[in-house]
Amino acid sequence: MRGPLNFSTNEECGILLEGFDEPPFIMMPYNRPYYIELSEKFGMKKIKDLYAYIYKVQDDMPEKVYRVAAIAEKRGLSVRPINMKRFKADMNDLQGSYIIRMAG
Repeated sequence: MRGPLNFSTNEECGILLEGFDEPPFIMMPYNRPYYIELSEKFGMKKIKDLYAYIYKVQDDMPEKVYRVAAIAEKRGLSVRPINMKRFKADMNDLQGSYIIRMAG
């Protein structure tokens, strides 16, 4: 048996074994600590470590980051803070652009 996992390894795989004091991260599994014992009782054992890294954005980022950001901006990509008052509308916009990209 392999798992737990989603339909593709491009999504979350496995369970969280440590780091429960950190908030959940996008594209990383997040579960309750008791999942570890529950999984072991069913005969599962860890065979591979998957890591998540935290990168703190700084003012002195490499020049390449700014070049890539400029190219993305020219292609219509923009980044802004989340406005919870517009959250539903933003998610609809995001979903619509994803569907268009997948269809095109």
